[in-house]
Amino acid sequence: MPAGSHRSFDLVSRAFLALAQRRHAYYLELLQSGRWQHYFSEQEFAERLRDVMNVTKFWNTLAGETAEASASDERTAA
Repeated sequence: MPAGSHRSFDLVSRAFLALAQRRHAYYLELLQSGRWQHYFSEQEFAERLRDVMNVTKFWNTLAGETAEASASDERTAA
């Protein structure tokens, strides 16, 4: 493995984690406000929310983040 490639992977995985967390926050806001009803059926929104949660969990794992650290990051960003 070339020198620095681990660091590049870390940067990319953290960037995708940040994107997944923003998407997760957006869907949670849709859920809390009830605006999801304008765009999705109940079943479709539940499937999308489940997918968003799984993707966020995947990038948390890949980036080496813990659930507590990412949750505290979301709270400080809001």
